[in-house]
Amino acid sequence: MQHTASQVGALIERMKGCRTALLPDFRVRILDGNHLSGSEHRLGVLRGTAAGALPGQGLVLLDPQRMIIEDIIPCEDGHAQERSLLDQVLPILQPRDLLIDDRNFCTISFLFGIARRDARFITRQHGRMPWQSHGDRHYVSKCKTGHVYEQTATLVDPDTGAKLKLRRITVKLNKPTRDGDMEIHLLTNLPAKMKAVRVATLYLKRWTLETAFQELTVHLRCELNTLGYPKAALFAFCVALACYNLLAAVKGALRGVHGELTVENNLSNFYLTEEISSVYRGMMIAVPPEKWEIFQTISQAKLAQTLRGWAQGIDLADYRKHPRGPKKPRVTRPNAKFHHVSTKKLLEEKRFRQKRKQLVAGNAGR
Repeated sequence: MQHTASQVGALIERMKGCRTALLPDFRVRILDGNHLSGSEHRLGVLRGTAAGALPGQGLVLLDPQRMIIEDIIPCEDGHAQERSLLDQVLPILQPRDLLIDDRNFCTISFLFGIARRDARFITRQHGRMPWQSHGDRHYVSKCKTGHVYEQTATLVDPDTGAKLKLRRITVKLNKPTRDGDMEIHLLTNLPAKMKAVRVATLYLKRWTLETAFQELTVHLRCELNTLGYPKAALFAFCVALACYNLLAAVKGALRGVHGELTVENNLSNFYLTEEISSVYRGMMIAVPPEKWEIFQTISQAKLAQTLRGWAQGIDLADYRKHPRGPKKPRVTRPNAKFHHVSTKKLLEEKRFRQKRKQLVAGNAGR
């Protein structure tokens, strides 16, 4: 994965296809975990249980500037705590890195480990994280999601007694989270010159990786429920991550030619991946193998020039994004009286009600 990411990342830079840097002075990385969905019960050890069979999970690092998956830490145990893998994340970090992650990764040892590597973090505070307050929080400003407050906090390492001075930023939300929280608390060791509102806005970029996971699952079909063996399921997931990076190279070429805003706002990832998957088999049949040999030894500069040339000939209207309208309010369903219902009977009852309504309206009009 690291080899693919380095090659694709350099190619995107040559094509001038990077996105605007989130924080120019830092190398921003987004960390999140992905649990592979339950597999079919094909293995002998699974046939006697009705519970979902989890084939594994992985921690993934995303580079949001080039939009590539930079690294993955796989784990075959689907029940393992994501926190148990954090020791493998620390060696990847470099000085001047900024790691954005969720509260699942908010542990004293991990935050101290990041600081010791001269890196920075923005993490949502876990409810059980012990901390010491230094003064009351004060109001800073308003952001897109609510009102922002800031105060100074200190973490203490229980093993060594070392202290880590942080900024604790609170966002009073306009709307509650999915868990019903009206406030979120962020811990960061970014310098004070980095305004609290900017920190809160950067944390929202964490959803960029959630979107990437959705694209992997829906468009690239990375989770095959027929793969029960953990090694096989994780290997397939890693192959999908490599394909995601190759797709990132295509989108990097498009950004370099058509502009970042045009690609981000108008390009549909679904139509792009659908085009690639549907045309690939035909190309393998129609184009003789010798035509592909040039790409085995082509230089990176020549490949970047070729991809930009192809991107110039693409009509983005063929891959236009169709944003959905506002969501309709969820229908409240009554408690089920039966375990199953017959769809056919429900449709017949609906047609009967419609006919009766038409008869009543016809009789009223006479």
